[in-house]
Amino acid sequence: MFCVSNENFAPNSNEIQLYGYANDKLYAFETINITPDDALDVVAAIQWYANYVHYPDMEILPEDPREGHHMAM
Repeated sequence: MFCVSNENFAPNSNEIQLYGYANDKLYAFETINITPDDALDVVAAIQWYANYVHYPDMEILPEDPREGHHMAM
C-alpha cells in the first residue's frame, strides 16, 4: 500500500493496482504475483483494510483518479 498523496508511486505494469481515498488521502494498493482472476480477493482485502481504518465506504477504483495518471490499456 502506498499513500500517493504523500509519496511518489510508480505503478508496476506487471501488477494490478487499485486505488481508494481514506481520510482525504489517496492510497494505491498494488498486488504482487496476483492474477486478474484473483482480483476479487484483493478487493476483499482492501475492504477489510477500509473497515480497519474506519472508512468502510471507501470507493475502490480500478484506475488512478488523479489527472494525467490514467494508464493506457
